[in-house]
Amino acid sequence: MFSGTAHTRMWTTGILLFVVAIGIVAWQSGANGVSSPTPQRGSDIFASYCSRCHGADGNGVNGRAELRKRTNIWGAHPDKVLTVLIFGAAATDDHQGQIRKAMPPMPYNDADIASTAMYLLHTFGGKMIDISEADVERVRVAHREATLKRLRQKK
Repeated sequence: MFSGTAHTRMWTTGILLFVVAIGIVAWQSGANGVSSPTPQRGSDIFASYCSRCHGADGNGVNGRAELRKRTNIWGAHPDKVLTVLIFGAAATDDHQGQIRKAMPPMPYNDADIASTAMYLLHTFGGKMIDISEADVERVRVAHREATLKRLRQKK
């Protein structure tokens, strides 16, 4: 068995290693446990999630979902990009003339949506804009309020 001193040193070393490991994880994920939005994080998300439809270069896949020429989005207010990422987008199916869901809402948290918006605006719109989680929440709330207002007017 361990002597009292060896046992104490072992526990102290173990606790110290645990604290260092927690510190590294906290440092990598930001002070509050969530990464701050960055275009680099947006690039990673685009590569792993968005490129399946939009292509790695934004030129689309099989002639669909091309991003590079969408000046109506890139020239608009950044809230337009956030709205599409948060709520998805509808499109007309050329073959049947029916409206269908072309892009689903992003299944990511607000920091990741902000990161993706910054990456898209920089890469395809040529704009360096900081977007925060608060911006994503603001767009989400404004859209919800506008939708409720429209529904009340239809009654």
